[in-house]
Amino acid sequence: MAGLDVAAGVIAVVDISAKVAGLCYRYSREVADAKSDIERLKNHVERLLNTFKELQKALDGQHGDKLRVTQHLRVDIDSCCSNMYNLEEKLKMGKVRKTMHRFGLRALSWPLTRSDTDKAIERITASQEVVKLALQIDTATTVQKIDKDLDLAKLPSADGAAFDSYHNQHDTHCHPDTRVALLDNILRWSKDPRGKCIYWISGMAGTGKSTVARTLAHKFAATGDLAASFFFKRGEGDRGSAKRFFPTIANQMVRRRPKLVPAVRATIEQTPDISEKQMKDQFEGLILRPLTSMKSRTGSTDLLVVVIDALDECENDNDVRILLRLLSQAQRIKNIRFRILVTSRPEMPVRLGFNEIGQVAHQDVHLHEIAKNTIDHDISAYLTDELKKIQIARSLEADWPGAAIFRDLVQRASPLFIFAATMCRFLGDPDWDPQEQLEIILRYSQNEASKLDPTYLPVFDRLLFDCDDRKADVLIDEFIRIVGSIIIFQEPLPVAGISRLLKVTRGTVDRRLSRLHSVLDIPTDTVQPVRLLHLSFRDFLLDPTKRKKFVFWVDEYQAHTFVARQCLQLLSRPDVLKQDICGLGSPGALRSTISNQTLEQSLPAEVQYACRYWIEHAARSKGGDLWDSAYKFFKVSFLYWLEAMCVMGRLLDALAAVTLLQKEVTQDIQNTEFSSFLEDARRFMLAYRSAIEQTPLQIYHAGLIFAPRKSSVRVAYQQLRPPWILQTPRVQEHWSALLATLEGHSSYVRSVAFSPDGKRVALGSDDKTVRLWDADSGEAITTLEGHSNSVGSVAFSPDSKRVASVSWDKTVRLWDADSGEAITTLEGYTDSHQLTFSPNGSLLEPSNTDPQASQQISRTDLYVSDQWILLGLQRLIWLPVEYRPSCKAVKEQRIILGHLSGLVSVFHFDISRI
Repeated sequence: MAGLDVAAGVIAVVDISAKVAGLCYRYSREVADAKSDIERLKNHVERLLNTFKELQKALDGQHGDKLRVTQHLRVDIDSCCSNMYNLEEKLKMGKVRKTMHRFGLRALSWPLTRSDTDKAIERITASQEVVKLALQIDTATTVQKIDKDLDLAKLPSADGAAFDSYHNQHDTHCHPDTRVALLDNILRWSKDPRGKCIYWISGMAGTGKSTVARTLAHKFAATGDLAASFFFKRGEGDRGSAKRFFPTIANQMVRRRPKLVPAVRATIEQTPDISEKQMKDQFEGLILRPLTSMKSRTGSTDLLVVVIDALDECENDNDVRILLRLLSQAQRIKNIRFRILVTSRPEMPVRLGFNEIGQVAHQDVHLHEIAKNTIDHDISAYLTDELKKIQIARSLEADWPGAAIFRDLVQRASPLFIFAATMCRFLGDPDWDPQEQLEIILRYSQNEASKLDPTYLPVFDRLLFDCDDRKADVLIDEFIRIVGSIIIFQEPLPVAGISRLLKVTRGTVDRRLSRLHSVLDIPTDTVQPVRLLHLSFRDFLLDPTKRKKFVFWVDEYQAHTFVARQCLQLLSRPDVLKQDICGLGSPGALRSTISNQTLEQSLPAEVQYACRYWIEHAARSKGGDLWDSAYKFFKVSFLYWLEAMCVMGRLLDALAAVTLLQKEVTQDIQNTEFSSFLEDARRFMLAYRSAIEQTPLQIYHAGLIFAPRKSSVRVAYQQLRPPWILQTPRVQEHWSALLATLEGHSSYVRSVAFSPDGKRVALGSDDKTVRLWDADSGEAITTLEGHSNSVGSVAFSPDSKRVASVSWDKTVRLWDADSGEAITTLEGYTDSHQLTFSPNGSLLEPSNTDPQASQQISRTDLYVSDQWILLGLQRLIWLPVEYRPSCKAVKEQRIILGHLSGLVSVFHFDISRI
């Protein structure tokens, strides 16, 4: 055929591939023999079609003219098009078939030999790989440009949350003959211009929700319609919360739709710490505004789909409600077709969230309510395929396991796909005979009290095989220590990390996990973590009804106690935590200069885990016997632990953890001394947060210099103060009533209010905004914008869920305190009105550039900026707000700072020792 330009050639391949796929589909329905060849060819043709559709979208996109490698594929595309036309000719129905059809005869026969089919697949695969490689190269080039134009580091992602991440590469997709109607319905919904913005797939544990979500994400990605995906997973760090949800979605979206970069960049430039802001601010700045500003291709409406799996595994119930409310606002996006697919168990927080947004914004389907015959058909199709693979691989009889047993297995599995998947992994275990494994499965009744029992109990039959009582006791103990820890880990660890954290030999860990491949994802790559294949396995082992009935039952409280103790013992070793753990050297060195390699070498995976989660495990253990060990650790290693949390970028987590620990310890009246130390530690972190968050070594400098003289932390760690500081300013004896200075308003603060639950503070200002702050951490939560004049009064509702503000613009605005959304505006008020709420919640009226920065500074000169004492360009000591000077004097190695309060601070340094 004559040569085509690239764009025309792509269109031609899409057209002819669709025709060939249609022919294959017809053959598969009407031809009894050659089913395997027909199905193989059909699948490869469909993949080729999807690849070329993706190429077509890329060429039509904003950067189509910049796809340099793809633009040079003309010869390859011509060849592919020619091969597909030849294949169509071979598959076309001829005159003989038409003649036979008039007589009602079934005249179709598959025209290709096995060799012909293999050669056609080989040519199709070669063409597809060339195009995919070109797209990958061009996409990588585009992403590099995005990285240059937009600092993606400011959009931190939840590791492993994307459907196609490395961690999820072995997760299954739907079998081609299963969930056919459901998948078709969702694909039609996504393309329907009148479709609702959210589609909710609900189903009880094990009904295959995640498999459906992965399959759909793959299909949308293949057609270029996937915007992003987020697969929640409890116990896997940031995948278990909504904290990184919107930055993760935005990070993926700008890679797939570079035209979003300008709007996302504008948000980051305006709010550099957007990823730490309230979800409402993140959604509006990273998702809503960029999508609203996005222009579609001429004459078409872009489809963008976000796939969210296992929303019920988001650990904060309130976040689930806020997330759904924010996502429902996608209904307002008209310039593109933005669709959101959500899967979850029908848990109460999710149901309440969908009830709040109503049927206008979403439609739903409940997997456990799908007709039984449809579910049985799908499970039958899945088992047919999987058992056939086992039969061939293990050279079993052709009809294994037999029709009657097969029907029995289908009924046992229905409606849980997790039963079918676990059973197939169990039968396929290469260490055991499949027939013996099958007999174990059949021993368990379908009438077990829990549907999970027949799913998982067969796995445990093999664990004690050929064990005497003594060996069985050892094995059970090792299982509970190792697997019992794995199932309650807050984040998965690799085998080596598990071994070092639990102080169990690597060989013992390997042996205990070797027979659990049907329930755990145990990678051959030792760097990758061990993961649960399904959360229901955790539910099964922790089920309190199995106490004293099941020898492998795991006591959740004891498991948390064990892990907390192992974490503490690891962190207490003298070679694990220390001052300047990452070798920063300079006291003013930024955390951002630490490479990932340095961080991982200084703080291996198990040490990072212990730092982040030991307090969480201790709190969940409900065990007071841990408090003595925890207190000893804090008196010796608190600052080292705090530094480790800072270099990991987890200072806020450290503050939340200490607050949680203090709450638990305070309940024990015998630990008043420890409780007092924790309060002092919390005050220490709050006071110096803005410095140590970015410059961790200021813990030992500004922290130990400016902490009150009788601060427990200062007293315990005074020996860590740098020896080159010969004289320090006089400081107060004890912490003052000032917990934190809240900086952010650009004008006078006119009003302040605490929420009744004591968790938030609201400030109204002449800058026309209301700002909400976390009362414990001093963290800015959100800014409420909408008033056109000064805000004179603010108030919280009795349930702390709403905020009211009155302004000189003669309006009262009511806000949602959780999401930051404006609820309503009341007009006709004046600034003289103060606000209160009645007990039932009804609203009532009652009653800076441093001037020295441009000077030539010697490397041996001491000088003072507004926030720092510096030696040349090296930052030495960060100055808390109350120590920032109104005037200053420097004489050789002495510095005097004067303050508006009338106090004077004197420093004396030995520069030669710095």
